[in-house]
Amino acid sequence: MLRFSKFLPVVAALLAVAAFLGMPTKADAAFRVTINATGGSTEYFYATSSNSAAFTNITIGNFTATINTDSSNYPGTSQIGSLSQTLIIGNTTGGNIDVLLEVINSVAGLSDGQITNAGQITSLNSALLATFTAPTGNPLNATSDVSVATNSTVTSGSAVNTTTVNGTNFNSLSSTLNPAQNERIQGIQFNGSGGYTLSNHLIVTNVNAGATGTSLTAVSGVTPVPAPAGLVLLVSAAPALGLGWFVRRKKQPAKS
Repeated sequence: MLRFSKFLPVVAALLAVAAFLGMPTKADAAFRVTINATGGSTEYFYATSSNSAAFTNITIGNFTATINTDSSNYPGTSQIGSLSQTLIIGNTTGGNIDVLLEVINSVAGLSDGQITNAGQITSLNSALLATFTAPTGNPLNATSDVSVATNSTVTSGSAVNTTTVNGTNFNSLSSTLNPAQNERIQGIQFNGSGGYTLSNHLIVTNVNAGATGTSLTAVSGVTPVPAPAGLVLLVSAAPALGLGWFVRRKKQPAKS
């Protein structure tokens, strides 16, 4: 595995690059979100947008949580493909929680929010991953990162981001929750000349009972080899933009 810590954008920088460079016309794609947690059953969520989504006040097993931001620049630009999620743990009685974020082909008949109907869940899980069309090349860099912002209520736990590109899984470095660690980046090179699929899986383990207000961000990115000089300069100009940020919002009803 290769480490690209000097040039991989963190979540806000990834999105800033996409906006700066301009995004091509978006194909028909969507987000599929799958959540598991200690003491609960698998829950499924769907977003008709493959660029931005949020799901608030989720209760699953031992956890209450908010998926504050799911973001991608699907289908990518000539400079970067990006996918990220931010999970905020509201409170917990302890255990594990994981969130799998995938860009999929749109599913007819599904609306934004939690999917509970058995037939609709089957349709959702049958949807194929969407193909990012840019950047393309051979090889490309794929990178996986996880960052944590926490507080004194959190005394144990760790987080890792498993990125999957074209069916190949690879992990970020693991981050402890206390002390919090950022930019835990690792990467691989792969052949993206025919396009690629991209997903990320935020896995949080051994969180102590009573932990509250923890924000975790998982970022998966694809860039040409070598990374464009303009991309390096733009990222270095905003090294901490958006890292470990909290969004404190009034409680809203959970989407269903």
